Amino acid sequence: MNIGSAWKKESKDGKKYMSCVMQSPFLPDGQITFAIFPVGEKKTDSSPDYVIAWSRPKPKQTQSADGATPAQGDDDIPF
Repeated sequence: MNIGSAWKKESKDGKKYMSCVMQSPFLPDGQITFAIFPVGEKKTDSSPDYVIAWSRPKPKQTQSADGATPAQGDDDIPF
């Protein structure tokens, strides 16, 4: 059973990493995204070879009945 996928990527500054997504009915929104980066310099033999960084989901924008999305900060307008 496949629970996720990973893609080889390269950052703007030329560093290679893997962009990953894992699906599960037990996760918020049914999936989690993260990246795996190689450690630049190992301090000891027992230091990790890779680090995993979680990518937090972007907040979802809500739409009004007419389909328009409110501008940022509309919650502060008292009228």
